[in-house]
Amino acid sequence: MTRSPLAPRRRLLTALGLVAALALLAGPTLPAAAEPPPDTPVPATAWGPDGVTASDSSVTVRWDNTGNPESSIVPRDETQVIPHTGDKTYADLSARVKDGYQETFGSDNGRGGLALTVSQTRNLVNQAVTVSFTGSLADSQDTGDDNSGWLEVFQCWGAPGPDGQPDPTATEPASESCQVGEGAVDALPNDVNFRVALGDRLLRGGDLDLSNPAIDFRAVDGTVTDLPKDTLTAFSRVTTNEFSNFQVQVGGGGSRSFEIQTGIESPALGCGHRENAASTSTCWLVAVPMTRGLVKATGLTANKPTGLAPSLWAQRMQVKLEFQDIAPRCPSGQAQTLTSGSEMLTAGMTSWIPGICAGTGVALGYSQLSDFQARQQLSGGSSRLAFGSQPATGDGLVNAPVALGAVVVGVNLDYQPCGGSEEVTEGTVARCGYPDLETAQREHDRNGEQITELNLNSRLVAKLLTMSYGAWGDIAGSSTVPQSDPVRGDRAGRAPWVADQPTGLISDQEFLALNPALKYQISDSNKAIYRINVESLRSDAAHQLWSWLATDPLSKSFLNGCPDQYGTVINPFYSTRTYAECPDDASELSEAAAAKIEATHSPVGFDQTRAPSYPPTSTAYPQVLWYQQDPYKEGAVTWGAATVVDLFPPLASMPVAARGTFQAAIPKATWCPFEEGIASCKSNRPGGEWKGLATRQDFGTRNALSITSAADAARFQLPTARICDDDGANCIGATEATLTTALASGFSKDTASGMLLPNGQADLGAGAYPLAMLVYGVVNTKGLAQPVADALADALDYLAGPGQIPGTTTGQLAPGYAPLSEELVAEATAATALLRNPPPASAAPPKNPAPNAPVGPRAAFVPKAVVPPPAPNGGAPDSDQAPVAAPGGVTGATETGFPQLGLLVGLGAAVLAGAFSFVIGRRKKVRA
Repeated sequence: MTRSPLAPRRRLLTALGLVAALALLAGPTLPAAAEPPPDTPVPATAWGPDGVTASDSSVTVRWDNTGNPESSIVPRDETQVIPHTGDKTYADLSARVKDGYQETFGSDNGRGGLALTVSQTRNLVNQAVTVSFTGSLADSQDTGDDNSGWLEVFQCWGAPGPDGQPDPTATEPASESCQVGEGAVDALPNDVNFRVALGDRLLRGGDLDLSNPAIDFRAVDGTVTDLPKDTLTAFSRVTTNEFSNFQVQVGGGGSRSFEIQTGIESPALGCGHRENAASTSTCWLVAVPMTRGLVKATGLTANKPTGLAPSLWAQRMQVKLEFQDIAPRCPSGQAQTLTSGSEMLTAGMTSWIPGICAGTGVALGYSQLSDFQARQQLSGGSSRLAFGSQPATGDGLVNAPVALGAVVVGVNLDYQPCGGSEEVTEGTVARCGYPDLETAQREHDRNGEQITELNLNSRLVAKLLTMSYGAWGDIAGSSTVPQSDPVRGDRAGRAPWVADQPTGLISDQEFLALNPALKYQISDSNKAIYRINVESLRSDAAHQLWSWLATDPLSKSFLNGCPDQYGTVINPFYSTRTYAECPDDASELSEAAAAKIEATHSPVGFDQTRAPSYPPTSTAYPQVLWYQQDPYKEGAVTWGAATVVDLFPPLASMPVAARGTFQAAIPKATWCPFEEGIASCKSNRPGGEWKGLATRQDFGTRNALSITSAADAARFQLPTARICDDDGANCIGATEATLTTALASGFSKDTASGMLLPNGQADLGAGAYPLAMLVYGVVNTKGLAQPVADALADALDYLAGPGQIPGTTTGQLAPGYAPLSEELVAEATAATALLRNPPPASAAPPKNPAPNAPVGPRAAFVPKAVVPPPAPNGGAPDSDQAPVAAPGGVTGATETGFPQLGLLVGLGAAVLAGAFSFVIGRRKKVRA
């Protein structure tokens, strides 16, 4: 149901949360803003399992400038002065270059001319946007053809003004400000992609050294890297977001998701204003179209030259980008009201926090924590407000719903059909099993395409989570781990129980039955999709996922030890071993599992007899230490013992998992010797240690899966798996509609807390997504000062009011969530009414309102100024008192007795943490 902005504005809570170790001590000031008027149109925010997210700030620009915004006009005449050329202009380019570009990319090329679209250009954070183009005459994918075309796409911070600071009025970026040149993951192995413009005919008379002309890099803080003399350290092939080789596909177009980086991910770009740090509120996306023939015509000698070369820079297309402030806070003098909890809200809070400030004057802080930890703090009294999806324990707790989201499987897979990189012949047909040449050619033309539709059922998800595919039996097959063990004399890492298991998803007949379009996908061990990346946080999302797996008949049977219809069985260390669904085979299956467990090389102290229960009670994803690889020597290097968690470390959180999956940069094990090697692989521990170091997979060969949230997947435009029933008749992806449908049938009221909890009854046939989740704010009202309660109610009125309007504008409901139903809105309103009008002190502590309790007339949202009583003896306010109101109805500064952790700072730390693994020393299991 579409809700009007006039829907009732509800009230919920946000109070103090004792959180982590980083502090947000300062941040930019947020401008005051009024609530959107009632007739404000809801912008398009379509999102879903295909990974495409729409916005209301999409911009399309054309190479010939027709209809371009003023900031995107790049003149193709003498009015464009080209840098580093001694004031030469576009008119000084050779006729061959100018005419060639006009014929290939101009409006008269027979395809309407090159047009570039960027899907979102305002309110940007670290996220993905879709960069697509159409209308190029160059469309050959033959790298030896002079007409083969590609775009180089990159991000620039802008241009310095007279004071050396970023100039907000600049009409174009300076080429020195662009993050380009290290060679991105899509660069071909032998391509040159540095910032050297050797051979460019425009350079004569310019300011570059003709013997080795390089475009220096100027960081946003003014630091200049003198190239090629100095080493470029501001970014690298691993950290850059550049596309070096965005190929023009057959038909003259192409589309990719591009990572927008802020000053957190790329300090040298500094995109997104920050106080006390060099930064800028606006940056630029630049795309430079090229063909091999036109590059030759400019005189450039590199196979794939830099788009910064003056002759190519003159052909650029540019789009101005507007960023949200980094770690924003309310106007000067504001202090944060801290909250913490569910990572399901991380993407939402990025939008909501500045909207709450502008709409209510409340400076809200949010720290992503394990839901379990947040509830412990709440019950222990060290936190006033925590967000989560499971009930907390204790007296005086009030719950109010704030968001409807979902757990999803994020997907970044490229189609790699058999023979897809070679010329199609009859030999290809015979070797790959194609029925005919036509089919082989069709599959060949799909080579490298991103897979945007993937179907899974509960048992396939269980197979991935329980390490049940055959590739786990050869975990030493990683390129960072030697293939042989001189000590043991066999292939290192070979577990004995996997010989009869499918190598991975692609060789699993159950998977292929649900995904017939992928039947020719390469399935050898190097390409096997056999693992899914998970978080280390003990989260309600993980609990919900395991609860679903333990309830759905397919996965429940598999977890209990019963084989699928093709004979595939669970990794015995993950099996409950009840065999409840296959009692006639229980004895045989139990004996086989016991033999496999006994024969597996496990760490000392590992309890082989323990059978897990689901959902797990002490960890998010259990049994990570079931296998150990012994230490051994190879050459001069002694490799240490490694468990599964060393070889494939978990990620810090679901937001980290989404970004890592989008980048196809999942940490893998690297043995780092003691005080040797490069800085990223150097150990201070005697002997060395395992580290999880991320390297990006190349375009065309990506195969990353992760458990994340729908909102994080939408933020990075990740496709997500559709969940199917046992015969594949119904396959449902996460969308606004399917989450809303799930809410209607798949949730039941918990009598103790009043919370709606998933009941495992989501009907796929009715279009209900089975992993929908409600996030609640839970307030501990015991001893809560009334001014604090009122302030929190103001903030959470916003969450249940303007914060439920879908959109990409600051303060709106971010893509990846569905708006709360009217019934849930009424619950939130009733809950915040309890906060504003608590029962008398002599009465029993408040309980959550009845689901159908009358809530009175639905009034428009009106922020309420909060003024606490004077502090005793003129001192600082008590920690449970609201901040003092500042002029204009905004809250003033309040001292707090613990560090403040800002949302985006915490996210940055989590991204860094996600690049490393815990190093756990293990000894070899003693064997008889």
